[in-house]
Amino acid sequence: MKINDIIIKGIKNSEKIDTPSVIYLKDAIRFNIDEALKQLSEVKTNETKLLYSIKACYNSKVISLLSRFVAGFSVSSVQEYKKIARFNNKIVSATGFEYDKFDLNKNSVFILIH
Repeated sequence: MKINDIIIKGIKNSEKIDTPSVIYLKDAIRFNIDEALKQLSEVKTNETKLLYSIKACYNSKVISLLSRFVAGFSVSSVQEYKKIARFNNKIVSATGFEYDKFDLNKNSVFILIH
């Protein structure tokens, strides 16, 4: 299925929803992740990992969905980190805040950039 077909189907299925609304289409998210992973696999080295930036979308359900497909997350605040702290064994790229003020998940690999 093409991304346009996925979006059209999602819009048709959402006609009963009151507006204004933000609609997240699982199929469209999955399609985009699959495309990104496919492109990465074409140029992949053993060091290539796909991380999701929490700033792009702070919605917990979207983050949970994406957590199944990405190697980890990129965060730039304590609040963003708290949104993903429950995901064990994920890479966390943390920039822009003081890490010593809260507990870092001991099961995650941290890339700290100051």
